[in-house]
Amino acid sequence: METRPQAATPLAGLADGRGVTATVTVCVRVWVCGCVCDRGFTPFLSATRLDILPENMPDGECIKSEDGIVERNGTGIHTTPSGIVYTGNWKNDKMDGFGKLEHASGAIYEGEFKDNMFHGTGIYTWPNGLKYIGKFNENKMEGEGEFIDLDDHHWIGMFHFRAAPGLKLKMNI
Repeated sequence: METRPQAATPLAGLADGRGVTATVTVCVRVWVCGCVCDRGFTPFLSATRLDILPENMPDGECIKSEDGIVERNGTGIHTTPSGIVYTGNWKNDKMDGFGKLEHASGAIYEGEFKDNMFHGTGIYTWPNGLKYIGKFNENKMEGEGEFIDLDDHHWIGMFHFRAAPGLKLKMNI
């Protein structure tokens, strides 16, 4: 598919001051609701915000559901007005697969997601530098993992949400 700039219709600006543009057919780079598309079609639109989607929108990073709603699928970046940034995989308009979620506070999760939750192997870093590396189950630390404290001591063991009885100090000898 040849990607040429098309005439764009300006929309209302975002809370962070970026303008919003959209095209009816092909886009080279379009910002809509804080998301960017370089894939050659209009991304991340909701029928309540814009009703100019083509009927034959191709599958790919975004798809049009049977209900006519555009859903994120594939990879992409989403930024919320409060400064949360997600970069990673989407499935049925949910964070699903590998991704990175950065909070405005400085907290970062990088790892596996399922249905918008930390689920699988990942790394959670608190704003103060504390770090957990291990398994997550529905947003909870669950299973074998490693906790790194502010003195760079590595504690290993089994985690059960907020409890981790019997952690052992990992020694580098």
